[in-house]
Amino acid sequence: MISFRPFRQWLVANPKRKQSDLVREVGLHPRTANKVWNDENVNLETVNRICEYYSLRVEQVIEYLEDQRFAVDIENKKAYLIDEGIQSLVDAEGIYDGEEADRFILDQLNADLIIEAPDEEKALEIAQKTKNPRE
Repeated sequence: MISFRPFRQWLVANPKRKQSDLVREVGLHPRTANKVWNDENVNLETVNRICEYYSLRVEQVIEYLEDQRFAVDIENKKAYLIDEGIQSLVDAEGIYDGEEADRFILDQLNADLIIEAPDEEKALEIAQKTKNPRE
């Protein structure tokens, strides 16, 4: 996923700058500015305008975030990264079937579903939109 996280961090680090500047100064449509703030798809011209206006390099505006797997507890709004430590628990149980491994992880973490997302925040957001969590 392409993220505007570097740009958001840059804006926060520059107190004279605000999200509303994207509309007023850069000339983005309010919906486009909102898309930038929420990591939604925008065209490259938007990235170019931000780079030119603020004299930033592309890597100061966007970054690529690889999806990771998270076990999500919707009720408690928690997302647990399924890392090598959790995977080693699955291996220790001798579970090699993918679906069985996922069920084991969900049971161990008392989570509802497994989501692929670039970060915990996005995993929670996706999970909140999911209508069929595990019963």
